Amino acid sequence: MPTTKFEIHGLDETLETLDDFKDSVRSQGRQAVQFACEGGAFLIQNFYTGPTKGFYDNTGQLRKSIKGQFLYENPDEIVGAVSAGDNRIGTAGKPTREYAPVVESMRKKAFLRPGMVEFASQMGQIIFQQLKPERLKRQERMRDTMEAEFNRALSFPSPMD
Repeated sequence: MPTTKFEIHGLDETLETLDDFKDSVRSQGRQAVQFACEGGAFLIQNFYTGPTKGFYDNTGQLRKSIKGQFLYENPDEIVGAVSAGDNRIGTAGKPTREYAPVVESMRKKAFLRPGMVEFASQMGQIIFQQLKPERLKRQERMRDTMEAEFNRALSFPSPMD
């Protein structure tokens, strides 16, 4: 009976390349999520006016407390958040962390959820730009160059030569 034999050469190198690419995407993904959340926080702080005549912040402290950040990652997701509330003293002498959830629960005064909806496309664009293949390839080329330089630096001529 005739048989056909297939051989795959370089499988280890291919798998290593795929792992490097995955690491590159993860690294850029973390940065992309952080940039997008920081950008969303900036946009809400500086440009969001609210569903009615506005996100009116009596003292300005609630608006100043808005921040975006990378939170965590696991094998399936990279998570960031835009949040408000910290120890700044705002309305009625209370820290903003105490009244930010109350304001957010009022339909006409909510600012984070509607602000995120308003600026979602800009945040998505930030992530898209960070994950463009050209950026990943450039990062990969930089890593290869650094590795080659490092290896060249370690290859000293033998004193026996």
